[in-house]
Amino acid sequence: MPLYAILFTNNDITRRELEHEVRTNKILPVLTLDAEDGKPVIVPCFDNTNTARKFAQRNLPKGHPIGTILLNEESVEQIEERGLKILIYDWPRRLTDMCKLGMEILENTITPEIR
Repeated sequence: MPLYAILFTNNDITRRELEHEVRTNKILPVLTLDAEDGKPVIVPCFDNTNTARKFAQRNLPKGHPIGTILLNEESVEQIEERGLKILIYDWPRRLTDMCKLGMEILENTITPEIR
């Protein structure tokens, strides 16, 4: 099953700049959900780009650049090695205030597929 994650920045670059960084440097800044109660950091993932985009539109500030990335095996291994938890959403639910949006930088040896 394909896994898509949401590209995320601190809103300091445009979508075009984000895509350039991802393609050129093979660096993936993916969205994380940081629980305030000490639980593991979650990387929200999706089985299709439509659900990922709707999730991002519901939970990111308006005007924030939105992009999705197809995670390859290398990226999934990095997530697991860092002790992060992958949570697959099948619905673009709205988050509660119990989670804080964060970012984890993954590095790839191949050029990732941005959608």
